[in-house]
Amino acid sequence: MQMLDRYFYACCAGNRRVAKELEISMYRKMRELRLEDSKTQHRFAGSPMSDSKNVSITRLAGGFSLP
Repeated sequence: MQMLDRYFYACCAGNRRVAKELEISMYRKMRELRLEDSKTQHRFAGSPMSDSKNVSITRLAGGFSLP
């Protein structure tokens, strides 16, 4: 959440360079999390623990919890 806050403040302050750098960083982090989730989903395919939506939301928020 810190990165999103910093992005918001950079946008409000009109600091386009910092905002763009943070936007790129957030995009890369989301792509990384999606890749991890797809690997986890593949590993648990057919398992009752294959609810990847909950995993990705909690990871993005900075924590990890099993459904």
